[in-house]
Amino acid sequence: MTAIVDEAHNRGRSVLAHCRCTDAINYALDAGVDAILHCSFYDNDGSYRFDQKTADRLAASEAWLNPTMNMGRANRIRLSKIMEERPLTPFEQDRLERSTVSGENSMDQFSRLVKAGVKLVGGSDCGWSHYPFGDFQGEILALHAAGVSPLEAIYAGTRSPAAALGIKDTIGTLEPGKEADLLVVNGDPSRDLERLRDVAAVFKGGVRVLTAKERLDGGLVPG
Repeated sequence: MTAIVDEAHNRGRSVLAHCRCTDAINYALDAGVDAILHCSFYDNDGSYRFDQKTADRLAASEAWLNPTMNMGRANRIRLSKIMEERPLTPFEQDRLERSTVSGENSMDQFSRLVKAGVKLVGGSDCGWSHYPFGDFQGEILALHAAGVSPLEAIYAGTRSPAAALGIKDTIGTLEPGKEADLLVVNGDPSRDLERLRDVAAVFKGGVRVLTAKERLDGGLVPG
């Protein structure tokens, strides 16, 4: 892992590690990775245990953490909606129970890590399981639920990912000389993050593009 990180950094590339247990997190920190995805505190036997020593290492490190908390939440919402229509199958019930426990552990863990001062970055992991593409806002809302302020949660979905990927000079914020990528919403998301889902317009590189709703409606982008 150290060789991978060294070679990547020699070429100006960031290294992101997919870590689903505490040992993996520490191996990644030892190697000097730039970001850790999931960052779950599980022991090798599959049991969850908050590890304070690892938490302290994460807070002291320069590594970005991508919790992907909304992935489990999206599945729980889906199963809850199914329950309103019919009883869950034994498989679905087991999955809901396990996901509920996992979600509680994740919320507790990242709430503690937020207080410790870790560097959080938003990443949806969408397209996996039942988390659809197009709802990155859900991850921003999940970060806020873990204790991040609305504005910091927005930064975690814009400025921080650009910094984590080493491309903050071109995207991530609205500044002269950067690509004009812009999401326009109705309302003030710094006060109510749900406003992020009320999309009025999207611009990519300064050019208006169709929103998801406009594509579904078969509408045209205004000139």
